[in-house]
Amino acid sequence: TLKLHSSCSTASSNRMSRTKPPQVPDEPPVRLRRAEYILAHRTTRMILVVERCLDRLNQHAILRTAEAMGVHHVWMVMAAESRGMARGVTRGTDRWLNVRKFVTSEECVQALKDEGYEIWATDLEKDAVHVPGSVEEAARVGFCLPADGKKIALVMGQESTGITQVMREASDRRMFLPMFGMADSYNVSVATALMVQAMFSF
Repeated sequence: TLKLHSSCSTASSNRMSRTKPPQVPDEPPVRLRRAEYILAHRTTRMILVVERCLDRLNQHAILRTAEAMGVHHVWMVMAAESRGMARGVTRGTDRWLNVRKFVTSEECVQALKDEGYEIWATDLEKDAVHVPGSVEEAARVGFCLPADGKKIALVMGQESTGITQVMREASDRRMFLPMFGMADSYNVSVATALMVQAMFSF
């Protein structure tokens, strides 16, 4: 009985091995393919500078926006009176960014100049220029990433007061987003998304 049982088990095993589908090489994991795609579309020609943003909610929303739009480097001039908590707002996206922090605007400006960045700052002063609304207008006023490969630092100011005078004087270009309602400003995280999209569009 034991021999018969062993023989039947062997035959059954042989049949199973013959019907087993052939091995297929494993495909790259979905997460790896996504990472390769993201890296291929990241930009290092433009960095985002966030100057003295007060609200942590806004800070983290800006980081999430930057990562989602392919801006890899974010520099932050920290405000001494920064307040609030924003757990979960970035949803972990800040792990994929290169974030550099500064204590003063002077330090940040010097670092930008040392690394060869042209400074484009958002500003509501009357002599700032508005962001163009079309490709034709952008070409006419020269609102586009320089063709010579020069690097751009896009600066977003504080919620209530905007950029500092130090940053204003150091800027190569100052610009604002046109508005058509009763509000006198956009939320800084919304303005960041609109500005980054405009930079990429033209």
